[in-house]
Amino acid sequence: MNPFDGGKSPVGWAAVSRSPALRSLMPRSPATRCSWPVRWCCLVAVAWLAAGPWLATARESVVPPYRDGALTKSSLADLLLRVTRFHEQRRTALRAKGQDAEKIAQDGVILACRLILEHGKALGANLVPETAGPEEQRRFVELQRLAFSIEADLEDIPEPLIGTIRRGAPAVLRPGAYSTIARPADPWRPLGLEAARREAACLYHPDGRGPVSVAELAAMTPVEVSRLQPRPGHPGFAAGGVPGFRYRAFLEELTQRVRQRGKKTKTFDLSLATRVQFLRKIRESGSTPKFETTDRYGLKWKGKWGREVHSDPVAARLLLETWGSHVDLTLPTGPGAVLLIFAAPGDQDPEAIRTFAQFAAVLRRSMFRFDPTPFLLDRPRLVASDGTLLGSGRIDVELASREGIPEEYVGAYYALFHELQLSLFDPTVKRLGGAPINGLGAESDRVARGALVFNAWIDNPDIKEDNARVALHRNPATGAWDRVTEYLCDLGCSLGGWGGPASLVYRKGDPSLFGPSMLALTDRQIRFRYRPLFPVKPWQQTTWADGRWMARQIARLTRSHLEDILADSGWPVFVQRLFTEKLLARRNELVDAFQLEEEGFRAIPCDPALTITVKLADGTTEEVVRAGRLNRASRLVRHLEATQHPEGLANPGRVD
Repeated sequence: MNPFDGGKSPVGWAAVSRSPALRSLMPRSPATRCSWPVRWCCLVAVAWLAAGPWLATARESVVPPYRDGALTKSSLADLLLRVTRFHEQRRTALRAKGQDAEKIAQDGVILACRLILEHGKALGANLVPETAGPEEQRRFVELQRLAFSIEADLEDIPEPLIGTIRRGAPAVLRPGAYSTIARPADPWRPLGLEAARREAACLYHPDGRGPVSVAELAAMTPVEVSRLQPRPGHPGFAAGGVPGFRYRAFLEELTQRVRQRGKKTKTFDLSLATRVQFLRKIRESGSTPKFETTDRYGLKWKGKWGREVHSDPVAARLLLETWGSHVDLTLPTGPGAVLLIFAAPGDQDPEAIRTFAQFAAVLRRSMFRFDPTPFLLDRPRLVASDGTLLGSGRIDVELASREGIPEEYVGAYYALFHELQLSLFDPTVKRLGGAPINGLGAESDRVARGALVFNAWIDNPDIKEDNARVALHRNPATGAWDRVTEYLCDLGCSLGGWGGPASLVYRKGDPSLFGPSMLALTDRQIRFRYRPLFPVKPWQQTTWADGRWMARQIARLTRSHLEDILADSGWPVFVQRLFTEKLLARRNELVDAFQLEEEGFRAIPCDPALTITVKLADGTTEEVVRAGRLNRASRLVRHLEATQHPEGLANPGRVD
């Protein structure tokens, strides 16, 4: 009996051992033993196919099992009891770390638990047994979603490899199920009752009237349904704002929030904060090498290298400019823009990192096995008499005075890099665990469904609960932490492509593999050329109206918007141009596929198959971009890869 599918599959281990064809794969004699790796690979393939039913029904959640049900007094009491237990668990853990009562009271999980308990008790006070209406049910689901994120935060344990494989298997075995949208026979004909029931719930008219009932939806056309909006105050959608200005407003609001925190940060300036960074520790998490720092204001940052240095900030800005309610602040920095300062001369910690050589040695011994030396500027470099690489320089009194560096760091070594990404641990936001993207109302939510189109547009295959977050924000009117947002994070695995139709390697931030076409049209379907790594259940429910709603958000972006976003990416100008042309081409496909010309949107002229010729310093010319792909043999491209972009542009880099 097959242990992978509970006996449902006719292919079991006994059958495998009895089958002459399969037995012939096993090594039986010295003459055939030399080919055992190939034979065992065949056996693994058979086992994978036999395990298909088990894998395809695998859990999608990182918080299993999660109780999802209708609002009753019993279900509400169960939720409040569970959250009370979370509250005590967190408080006990923080006390064990020596935190005082005031600091514990401001912890994100503690605040979220108290918010659920407060709102849950208010909901229960007016609840008539077994007669909860749609509004009460919606409020209950919101509390459940917040509780899910709390539990994901408390269960912050790396998932075993087999768990990742199981959760990813449905998307691998049935890729089309998560990347296709059915086309209506006539988008100008009323839906009818049956089709109306398949549309997203809790939709509102653009003027705020709603929610729209199923009967009202039935009388509307798919085009009219696509114009309906998520409910006001939706945690994952920010209505209003002009594309091109939303990110600027986000930075201004963040700066003001930080300045209001207290005396130490009242003069906070983003450019000054990123200029000087004090190394604190190496972080061993994720897929790229990273480290933690603090700035002159005492705020925590994370630094890292790799292809995500560019793709993550660009994808985050695209998200914020189109529909996102919040993003993590990630900033690419250029050559020598950041002074990474090592331990002060008076630091007594025996494990303190004092030189670049120590810094590099720790990273080489870490899980990343990474050497940061190629990212260090070639000049200046300070080398000891024994050949030890100390850094780019040493802090003297003049430099300390000019850069606002504390006097205690005079004599410390520092490093300057070709490029570096800095991410802020925003102290004005309480960031919690993963968001429930596969349940608790997500399957009937317009934003969750429409996200398929956005993620296909930027080609982000790494969508999972760990890469979606819930955050609490302080309400400026009340001072309470009662504003909840949900957003996508860790978007660095975007703007690239798979090495081929059957490739298992995704190259993020690769303009050559990032295709100019994102979809194919048939009479009945819109098929996205998009392979998500994990199943996203709401995407199986995405209707044409949901997709059109998101396509409209994307279509608002113009060439100048995209050029402005990519100008801050840190990529060379010719890479920026190539991405601009391809993003426009993909946008134009959405305009056509979802018939947005009817609303005044037009295809923007673009050339995704362009060729770019540049003149080099020696007077010769060469093609750095040829027919929509970076020229791997270009002298300029190879020079940039050997100097400013060790992560690689057209060719595989040192961090991929």
